[in-house]
Amino acid sequence: MAIASDNPGMAAEAQARILQIQMQQRTLDLEQKALIYRADISMTFGIQKVLSQLKSQNQNLQSRLPDFFNYRIHHLQSNPTFLAVKPDIPELAPVYELKQHFEDSQALSVSWISDFQTSGSRSAIWILQKHQKKDYCSASLKESGVTFLPVLMQAKSL
Repeated sequence: MAIASDNPGMAAEAQARILQIQMQQRTLDLEQKALIYRADISMTFGIQKVLSQLKSQNQNLQSRLPDFFNYRIHHLQSNPTFLAVKPDIPELAPVYELKQHFEDSQALSVSWISDFQTSGSRSAIWILQKHQKKDYCSASLKESGVTFLPVLMQAKSL
């Protein structure tokens, strides 16, 4: 309208306002992307912390078991997890929305193999000599109004 009105002062003011809004959008866009990046990094560190705790608990458990019973976990694996959001429009500073089924796509998950082994004739009476099992667990967030609550996903034995 400012350009159509043939008023140079109004056109210059409108152009300055447009530039100001575009700068605010760029700033917001960078802040949004930085927040998403920090969330992704935080989830990566969360997975590493879980893996480290599993290894530590495994070592602690092994040290307390009787000599004839061995238990160990190995092949610890995790899936890379990223914040499950998507922009509503492919433009600068969009509104980010949760992806469909975000609870599953954003879940922090870990799998491992557990080995149980016994030695000696006393243990053969009450437990298998050797057993291997693959386990899996995950946690995610559940939307609760304007906040999110942590939830454990159903455990699976593979």
